[in-house]
Amino acid sequence: MEARDISTGRTASCNTCCRAHGSDKLTNNEIGWKTEFFDHRFQWNGAVYRENWDNVQISFFDPGLWATCSSIQTADFLVKGIETSIVARVVGGLTVQGRPPGIKLDRRIRRR
Repeated sequence: MEARDISTGRTASCNTCCRAHGSDKLTNNEIGWKTEFFDHRFQWNGAVYRENWDNVQISFFDPGLWATCSSIQTADFLVKGIETSIVARVVGGLTVQGRPPGIKLDRRIRRR
């Protein structure tokens, strides 16, 4: 099943009917580390990051509403966080790994 634009009879899609916006921009700054202790039996890796995402765009197509397509430019986002993981070689043949979910230090939506 394909949706058709009522006014032109052409197949409607987000590529042909959405309003154009300027490009989004993502700047990701990250610093990380990899460390080993106890004769390489314990490893701790991590990173601290800051993401600045401007001109975020969302496009959607609704074939149930006269084949309408919409594209909106939303707010800008700023995300700061920490990621970490550990690997421990307990005994020969047994390795234990752990990684908590990413810790978000700050999430902000900057309205235009």
